[in-house]
Amino acid sequence: MKYKMIVMDLDGTLVRRNGAISLFTTKVIKDAYQQGFIIMIATGRTYEMAKSSISFPFHAIACMNGAMTYNEGVLVDEVEFTYDNLHLMTDFFNSKKMHSVDFIANLYEIDRSEIVAFGDADNDMEMIKNCGLGIAVKNAIPKLIEVADYVCLSNRKDGVARYIKENLLKR
Repeated sequence: MKYKMIVMDLDGTLVRRNGAISLFTTKVIKDAYQQGFIIMIATGRTYEMAKSSISFPFHAIACMNGAMTYNEGVLVDEVEFTYDNLHLMTDFFNSKKMHSVDFIANLYEIDRSEIVAFGDADNDMEMIKNCGLGIAVKNAIPKLIEVADYVCLSNRKDGVARYIKENLLKR
């Protein structure tokens, strides 16, 4: 299977406890971008907070668990909450990241089966379950590890970058 898109959560997945993404991880993701992978971030952070911690190129970002989706720096999808639909917020925040992934994949004409997703928490569950390859970092919550197709090394050990380098990048 040839994967075309890599989706990654930030906190607990790429970002270490010290709030930084390692230079090794940054380099590997740059390499993936240069090799033609669509790079997407899916995070609970706001756009500004997410961008401030990323020093590698990316195509798209789902912010606030998918409430806002940006492609090439332009807002392309946004969910508005009103008083009448506030009761939907819990379900929304548990599944909206996947909606954003689908939205961006559709823009690039990529099938779910061609997407690799990495995560560590409840809000990554739908991505891990529904993308072609769902990978939990070793420090993920137990129920995410249970549904993942694979478990890579922890964020402290650059698990995402090591998996990408060893399994997805052309040598």
